[in-house]
Amino acid sequence: MKNRMNRILLVLGIVLSGMYSIAQNHSSLTLTFKGNVVNTKEKLKNFDFNVFENGKVIYSHQCTNGKFEYTLPYNSSVMVEFNADGHYSKRIALESNSKARLGDGPVLSMTVTLLSTNRFPELDEIQDLLDFPAAFITYDRAG
Repeated sequence: MKNRMNRILLVLGIVLSGMYSIAQNHSSLTLTFKGNVVNTKEKLKNFDFNVFENGKVIYSHQCTNGKFEYTLPYNSSVMVEFNADGHYSKRIALESNSKARLGDGPVLSMTVTLLSTNRFPELDEIQDLLDFPAAFITYDRAG
């Protein structure tokens, strides 16, 4: 009986240590994308933050503190969209390269500027062009 109990404890210890190791490695398999949104004059407190994968929304958040954050899984490609009332939308294509060794859960921080529809009414004529991504970012630690 004592021998059987020792085996159970040994197996339980191995399983738990394996789970801890997997949890530790999970942070190295993601890229955190975060930052804040401003217009040309001030920080925007309220905006919508949407993440698309293959044309479908996989994450949506109404930000009320002017900040956004999303954790992108390793070897993923998404389109991030920022929308605020009275401003033109902005999209950014973001990818974590499959060849990248992301390391210790890297963080990509940025400030996104949205242009006011009142201040820049001339951009309304090219609204269709503004639907294209403003940036294409591929994170690859290998360079």
